[in-house]
Amino acid sequence: MALFITIVGVTGTLGLSVTRRTKEIGIRMALGATRREILFNVLRHGMAPVVTGIGGGAIAAALSTSMLSSMLFGVKPHDRVTPVAIAILLIIVALIGCLIPGRRAVLIDPMKALRSE
Repeated sequence: MALFITIVGVTGTLGLSVTRRTKEIGIRMALGATRREILFNVLRHGMAPVVTGIGGGAIAAALSTSMLSSMLFGVKPHDRVTPVAIAILLIIVALIGCLIPGRRAVLIDPMKALRSE
């Protein structure tokens, strides 16, 4: 359920950002930006908060391990495989969530974007 919420949240938030930046993306494409550059720009804007959140969560988890060790069932307090696997899974899921609006941004027609207001 958490993975589904992650995909929906990232896709919705980034989709709104792409919609608001349609004119900017159209100008970039009209000035010669490649589809690859546009996609990279959208992915960078979408993945930055995800990576920051995972990093902050990792730091908070490392600092609170001793306090929360009584609540962990089936996982040792200093287990490194489980948090790393979950972080990688969340990055992959967030990347999939970013690719959907990224694809939409790449398909923007520069002339239509410049004409719209």
